[in-house]
Amino acid sequence: MSAAPSRPNVLIVGGLTSVSRQFAQSLFPANGPPLVDRLRIVDKYMVNPPTTYIGPIFPQLVQRPHVEYSQNNLTLPERLAAVFEPPDNGRPWDLVFDFLGELTYDANERTQILQTYKASVNCALEAARRGTVKAYVRLTFGFYHCSTDRLHTEEEELEPDGVRGVWWHETLRSLAGIRNLPLVIIRAGIPYGPYCSWGLTQRILIGEVYRYKQRKMRYLWSPQLRLNTVHTDDISGACWEAAMWMASVGRSAAIDQAGVPMYYGNDPGKEFPQGLPAVVPPDQAPKAPLFNLVDASDSNQISVGQAIAAVYNITLGFRNVPPGVDADWLAGDINIWHGEVWYNLCQMNSPKIEYPPMSTWIEAHDLSDQASAWDGSKFLRIVRYRLKRPQLTSDAIDQIVSLFKREGVFPVVDGVDPDDEDEEDDEEEEEYDDEEEE
Repeated sequence: MSAAPSRPNVLIVGGLTSVSRQFAQSLFPANGPPLVDRLRIVDKYMVNPPTTYIGPIFPQLVQRPHVEYSQNNLTLPERLAAVFEPPDNGRPWDLVFDFLGELTYDANERTQILQTYKASVNCALEAARRGTVKAYVRLTFGFYHCSTDRLHTEEEELEPDGVRGVWWHETLRSLAGIRNLPLVIIRAGIPYGPYCSWGLTQRILIGEVYRYKQRKMRYLWSPQLRLNTVHTDDISGACWEAAMWMASVGRSAAIDQAGVPMYYGNDPGKEFPQGLPAVVPPDQAPKAPLFNLVDASDSNQISVGQAIAAVYNITLGFRNVPPGVDADWLAGDINIWHGEVWYNLCQMNSPKIEYPPMSTWIEAHDLSDQASAWDGSKFLRIVRYRLKRPQLTSDAIDQIVSLFKREGVFPVVDGVDPDDEDEEDDEEEEEYDDEEEE
């Protein structure tokens, strides 16, 4: 298979609230020519007027010559012909970047099937039908049960985590089973970075709550709980390099070099809903190139917490979770306090942030002891990618906060309002040694 042209036509589907804004911006470097000839971005949201937070930069990006944004429902296969229609230079799309999927853990199965499985598989089937796409990059995340004691490789058969994990995993299986699709899968750790409203973002926002209240920011579970991270700069860079690699070596060689079996991950004996496209039978395991993507920090709760705490000049602590505690109740109690303080801060901003586009709200699952622990060496070795942001640092967190403030979505309140007393009992904290961990 021949390589993609030096300036390919690029189609991005999904990801407007996660990584596609940062990725699209990376295709137009400040100190060099564009990497693309034509760019089309398609998602379910409107951008004019916006129906989700997109910031001030993205609308400027889609006003550039040869860049277009299209609002469309990708769960409907009949819409895909228009999505894949060639742009005005007459050439078909060379590279497709699939950032689709419902990220909410508590989303029900029907939502996951529609927004993750159907949307992604429909796009992949259309890309394969066209026969001109040279690389189809699917971004996924570590929605699996991990051990915090070691890093997991791509070859391990891990149990998907909940309904979200099952359908993100089954999406990969069905994509791998599509003949002639030049698929490469990037499985990213916990994302953070500009324009990403998911991943570490809630922890970053919550840090401002504890700064304002002058309270110790306490995490649950162990300081050593692995939370392997990756900056959106590296998600963008890795997706691009993965596409260049696939376009260069071709599907067969890519599977030979990096292919792993996409094993069945659903409940044994469970019947899939009728009418799903490209379903792979449970006894089959089609191969696809799969790469973990994390930075070199091997981040855990203490390193993440310390990076955030340093930005706000607050202290960090850890609390043991009482046996039998109701996670939903705990999350509700926490969300009420965080949410009230965050709302008040937004009202104190000048001008007021009347409808804050980002929230401190967390799901009960976010309070579990679920690890993110990934061995990312395979991608660096085979594709020879060099990390742009190898370490999670407080400077990187501060850059994100500063950007949010410039965009007027993060309250700028210099003063503090300390509580009369910290209601938490320090004696119940798990002790840790800062110097030893550092």
